[in-house]
Amino acid sequence: MLRFWAYRARREGKPIPRWQLHALSWAEGQMELREERDDWLGRTVRVARFFTQRGHDVFPRLIEAQLIYADVDRLILNGIERDELTRRDQAQTWVLHTSERPAHTGGEANPRADRPQPGAQAPDGTYEMLPP
Repeated sequence: MLRFWAYRARREGKPIPRWQLHALSWAEGQMELREERDDWLGRTVRVARFFTQRGHDVFPRLIEAQLIYADVDRLILNGIERDELTRRDQAQTWVLHTSERPAHTGGEANPRADRPQPGAQAPDGTYEMLPP
């Protein structure tokens, strides 16, 4: 079975800003997509699961899952996550990479990633303030 590195790109149904994507935690696992009967909706829906090798769900199930992007090493799925206790549905997007965990998730490479951040301690123990 194909292994993925994945993260959820929405928080409480709202897209996470690109500048915050680098701080998201990644999960390693497998993805399964199939049709299941949803008693709440009263019909059959496509459901995606992301789970560990032992079968434990990493993310809540993605109901009405749709593949919205695919290339050689990345899949993006949209759908609805349901809180099983409150029955509250929220939009969710999963980003799955087939290769090893990518080093940067915010789109283009960060040109300032190798520069010290303002207020960061320099190797000689001093602090340097850099312009933004």
